[in-house]
Amino acid sequence: MSNDGDTTTRMVCGFFEFSSPALLPVLKALPEVVLLEAAKNSVDDRAGRLVDMMLEELRNDSSGAYAAIDQMASLLFIQVLREAATSGTLTTGLIVALSDPHLGRALIAIHTGPEESWTVDSLASRAAMSRSSFSSRFADVVGYSPMKYL
Repeated sequence: MSNDGDTTTRMVCGFFEFSSPALLPVLKALPEVVLLEAAKNSVDDRAGRLVDMMLEELRNDSSGAYAAIDQMASLLFIQVLREAATSGTLTTGLIVALSDPHLGRALIAIHTGPEESWTVDSLASRAAMSRSSFSSRFADVVGYSPMKYL
């Protein structure tokens, strides 16, 4: 708040451009716009601190500022995904599934062991869930069956 009682609004906008096809499933899972309201951010407000650091780099115009900003932008992107998944901004999709303590284990196993002959049983075991619960939850959150995802 300013001294005269008016509320100050600060808005930061940006965009990310990705060239790696490996990110396509993650990017397709995102809405066109992600809005995080400061009042709803987590207690530690990592995204806000990153934005403040980026703005400070721009103001100081020190050598290496743009390289530092590029790195912080990547961290900001990850933090925005985390907050969107945990705040309820995103309710389905790969980002939410990766944030899920059970489904995330299965997805990490798939992506770190693509050479494995994964089955619904083996993925459900990784997720510490029954086969039917895993299949149902996976389809509800990701949008298609585990086998179709594979």
